[in-house]
Amino acid sequence: MTEDPYKSVKDLSPAEGAPDIPPEDYFLKSDFTEGDFKKLLLMGSGMALGAVSLFRRIKNRRRSLDKDLNGKKVLITGGSRGLGFALAEHYLRLGAKVFICSRDPKELNLARNKLLQISSEVYAHPCDLTQSDQVESLIQKTASSFGTIDILINNAGIMEVGPLVSFRLENFQNVIDANLMSMIRMSLGCLPYMQRGSRIINITSIGGAVAVPHLLTYTVSKFGALGFSLGLDSELASSGVSVTTVLPGLMRTGSFVHVNFRGNSQKEFNWFSLGATLPLISISARRAAEMIVRAGNSRRKVIVLGMPAKALRGLYQLLPSLMLGVMQKVNYFLPKAKEFENQKEIVGSQLRKSLPRGGITRLGDQAGDELNENIAA
Repeated sequence: MTEDPYKSVKDLSPAEGAPDIPPEDYFLKSDFTEGDFKKLLLMGSGMALGAVSLFRRIKNRRRSLDKDLNGKKVLITGGSRGLGFALAEHYLRLGAKVFICSRDPKELNLARNKLLQISSEVYAHPCDLTQSDQVESLIQKTASSFGTIDILINNAGIMEVGPLVSFRLENFQNVIDANLMSMIRMSLGCLPYMQRGSRIINITSIGGAVAVPHLLTYTVSKFGALGFSLGLDSELASSGVSVTTVLPGLMRTGSFVHVNFRGNSQKEFNWFSLGATLPLISISARRAAEMIVRAGNSRRKVIVLGMPAKALRGLYQLLPSLMLGVMQKVNYFLPKAKEFENQKEIVGSQLRKSLPRGGITRLGDQAGDELNENIAA
């Protein structure tokens, strides 16, 4: 008679000499002793204490770096609104002396008065950075107020959105002059007033690493700015002047009201303002400012802001052909402009009026109010 293959384990007799252990204790008996438990507990406690110690060291390091900014002299281009204004706020709270510039004197004075509520060490001077004589005047004014320049932040720039057919050669020249040449003018002009330990922080863009459709004039200028910033770091290494290159993704500054739109302007405004507002796609300007200040203070070479920007840059580096194909698909779904080819640019503030406030762009509108983007919009 064959043995029943389904005979319950419970019916099996224990092997001869096996300890008499109740079935419910089978998994409770092992070679794990009380001493082993104490060792494991001590090991876990040690790891926890190590993690706490590391966290405290990082926190203390940040506090130490923040203290290093007390009394530092900072020049911020485009400091009257948006990211530049958020940077000015952050530096002032850390005890720095801040000099801001902007093309619009009225906008500049309003920003300065707001910043004076944080600190009295705020200076301002109107300047069109595309004009070499005005750049020279700005630098001289800063030097006469500060003596030296400890930190230069090249933040100013402009943006135009639209399909290639809506742009002309002069559009490329204007954006390159504002975004790239102004960075070069300011950097070269400020170097004689900088010393070992001074810093240059260049705000480029993820658009300088990834060519996004309908942003071609901006992309060209930012690719150049990225190359200049990285090259400048190599050239200045022996001088003791550090260069930090910043590649932000989309930020919630509310600055879409100052962007120039071409082609089917209203549709272009709609998709761009939405991308620059949604939390999962865009990063808070004040959070970005805090990260930029710390990156510059710790003399980081390159920092990419925002997870979408980091992912996009990484994919572009690893799979360039695939990503170029993806961008072609993106371009296919963006607004067409055949009947709008010759239409002149329309500033975002005019297009914003056709949409109700408090809708899907609510966070962007709120950021614009807080960061002075809506003062003259």
